[in-house]
Amino acid sequence: MITLYDEKEKLIGASLLFFDIVLIGLAFMATDFFAKGLGQDLEIVTHPRSALVLLMCTMIYLISFMFFGFYKTFRHQSMDQLFSMTLVGVLFGSMGVITLMFVLDVEGLNRGVLGIFSLTILAFLVCAKTMAFVFLKRFRVRGYNYKNVLIIGSKTRAQEMIDAIYRHPGAGYRVIGCLEIDNSFVGKTLNYGAEVIGTLREHYRDIVMNQEIDELVFAIPLDEIRDGADYVALAEEMGVNIRVLPDWQIHRMTYSPGTASIYYDKFLGLPTLALSSIPQKETELFLKAVIDYAGACALLVLTSPVMALTALAIKLTSPGPILFRQTRSGLNGRRFTVYKFRSMTADAEQMKEELKFFNEEDGPAFKIKDDPRLTPVGRFIRTASIDELPQLINVLRGEMSLVGPRPPIPEEVTHYKPWQRRRLSLKPGLTCIWQVKARNNTDFNTWMKLDLEYIDNWSIFLDLKLLLLTIPAVLSGTGR
Repeated sequence: MITLYDEKEKLIGASLLFFDIVLIGLAFMATDFFAKGLGQDLEIVTHPRSALVLLMCTMIYLISFMFFGFYKTFRHQSMDQLFSMTLVGVLFGSMGVITLMFVLDVEGLNRGVLGIFSLTILAFLVCAKTMAFVFLKRFRVRGYNYKNVLIIGSKTRAQEMIDAIYRHPGAGYRVIGCLEIDNSFVGKTLNYGAEVIGTLREHYRDIVMNQEIDELVFAIPLDEIRDGADYVALAEEMGVNIRVLPDWQIHRMTYSPGTASIYYDKFLGLPTLALSSIPQKETELFLKAVIDYAGACALLVLTSPVMALTALAIKLTSPGPILFRQTRSGLNGRRFTVYKFRSMTADAEQMKEELKFFNEEDGPAFKIKDDPRLTPVGRFIRTASIDELPQLINVLRGEMSLVGPRPPIPEEVTHYKPWQRRRLSLKPGLTCIWQVKARNNTDFNTWMKLDLEYIDNWSIFLDLKLLLLTIPAVLSGTGR
């Protein structure tokens, strides 16, 4: 079964935003038709300032929709909640439109035409949101875009969490197993086939470090967990999201998060205390996704002549495929195939073992300045960073972002320390702080710290700044 990234939710949000813009435009055009059907001579499309009116209406409605969470994940919402959210979003948007129209004294528009416009938008949105809700639910039920959950505990609280997850298959969560304090529970089968796969003390670190974990749920009273703060600290250090099913006694751990933010969150109807080490900036993350997909499309078009010439040069000068495909670790360790223009000989991977003693990196990464595996064309496209252009396809597939920590090879990840693994808590990117600040002139630990600096200080402004700074970094010709 194909596993898609949680970050694809941002693509879904961007798609919903686009369709909402289309629906507002359709509602605008349909208003005249409905008004005449009601025997009203109210015209909006033929209004002298119709384009300005449509632009202002679209902006106000979208602001209202964003404020009321239209573009957040549907995972935790019921159909009733979705309908209520739509109703409130349209109501406040309509109030804003009516207020602005009368403040600006737009002649020829009255409350009647704006009321019909609002009802038309509401009808269109309810239909569209219902279809999107049903589609996404079925999409997740079939095993796409799901999140992996590891539960600490196997008794009442854990069973409640398991029941909630499997009662809502459309939410897209999967229980990979439970860990218990007592070894006697190992192998026990719980509701819906969930199994106790190990003990907290013996297996926790290995599972969290080496498996694809998106959510970690503590369903044991925290005062029963010996050294409980250490387990929370490890997950936080790695950037894994944490939930605590209350008895609300996190204070008994005497644990203060170093990087994670703590917030109350309802999870499939259950109250939880959540810790997250990634930015809690839903609107900005949504805008980041929009920039990613729009930017990748634009760059693919703009660089297509360069990519075509590069492909031809590779094909004519060395035997082997044009594209180099390699498995990399992405969000929370998920593996995906990264695409690059082949810059080395066809047997480069086989030669790597012979060259490992020449590795110039001080960590698990592998890099040689004058790599003998490079072809003449490959040396040039490496220096100019042209070999990275096919990764725009990975951006469109939702596996990468334009800006983010570079995706490592899974073999390297197995050697990461817990704090270094936190760089996998955000989608990998084409460029990041390391690429513009240090390029290839830094040690491994500094590289990791620069990636974490990016995660801890992330903003849309920082992304745009790094994209601009990448241009002179690429033109400097220091890539290798």
